[in-house]
Amino acid sequence: MIRIITLMALTVSFACSAYPMFQPNYGHRSVILFAPTQDKVVKQFLLDVLINECIIKNRDVVTLVITAEGHTEPKWVKDHVDLPSMYHLFGIDQKSHTTILIGKDGDEKLRWGPSTDWNKISSLIDEMPMGKSEKNTRGTPCSV
Repeated sequence: MIRIITLMALTVSFACSAYPMFQPNYGHRSVILFAPTQDKVVKQFLLDVLINECIIKNRDVVTLVITAEGHTEPKWVKDHVDLPSMYHLFGIDQKSHTTILIGKDGDEKLRWGPSTDWNKISSLIDEMPMGKSEKNTRGTPCSV
């Protein structure tokens, strides 16, 4: 009996350390880029994040980069997340560039390849039920 309880505890703690998906309604959405190495796709993604910072922050999006070689952006992610479990949890091929949008409910909303169209992502978020509600209350500080 003790072995079963210990095994269950280890299984739950291992799964939860992958990514905090098991919490209802976290306060942000996530866009996670999985890449084989810290390559030109990663550099372009990070540049695009800087360029689109206003629409990203305005929609409560946190961006993460995780590479198969162990690089993360922000750097602290690798200290708090089990990186190999993330690849397994989302079914990611470590040799591919895959980007995932995770909603505030913890569910995967969209999956795409190496290039991110932030206008498309922001429109998608704005069309989700929670996004529609937020759009009505937040205004549009990113408009020029």
